[in-house]
Amino acid sequence: MSRFENIDWKLDELARKLKGELTKDRPSYPEILRTFEERRIDWIDNGIMKAIIIQPNFEVTVANSNIWNFINVAIFDDGYSFSRPK
Repeated sequence: MSRFENIDWKLDELARKLKGELTKDRPSYPEILRTFEERRIDWIDNGIMKAIIIQPNFEVTVANSNIWNFINVAIFDDGYSFSRPK
C-alpha cells in the first residue's frame, strides 16, 4: 500500500490546477535507485520553473519514511551565472 494512497487524487488535482505534471517515485530513474516513495509536481509559471517535492527524510544509511520533507523549488534560468558570495 502506498503512503500516498489517500492524497494522490489531491496531488493530481493540484498538478492540473497549476498546469503541471505529477510524477511518482522517479519513473525515469533505474529501478535499483527507486527505493522510496516520492511525489513531485513540476510546472513553469512566467518563465520560472517551479516544483513541489514530497520525499522521506534522507539519513546516513536509509530514507526514513517516518519523517517527511516538503520542498518548494523555484528556478529562473536567465543564462547568466554569478559568483558565490565570500
